[in-house]
Amino acid sequence: MEALLTEISVVREDCMGRIERMKQAEGDLMKAIEDIRKELEHWPAFAKESLNLVCDEKQKSLSSIVDQLHQVHSKVEVNDACTRISSLLEYERQILTKYFTYVKNDAESNSLVNPFT
Repeated sequence: MEALLTEISVVREDCMGRIERMKQAEGDLMKAIEDIRKELEHWPAFAKESLNLVCDEKQKSLSSIVDQLHQVHSKVEVNDACTRISSLLEYERQILTKYFTYVKNDAESNSLVNPFT
């Protein structure tokens, strides 16, 4: 019985560690979004509007990720959730970076080359 309790404790600590790492990744992405919003203060109105909409969408997506974190209960669920969430966070970061670069380049050169088409 004691060995089982010890294993449960180890699994719980592992799960909590993974959840904390996911929360840190989520926090890092939120900070990146806020940094982009600060950068937008000096941009033309059309660029601000476009990137603000993308940032809003990403923040909603992050809220969904946080909700997923609170719904995991077992080690298998935590592993699955962490894998999905890590992939999603990386995807969101890439999209946000790509879109930011696209809008910034567009604002600087007035060319319309959409990387998403």
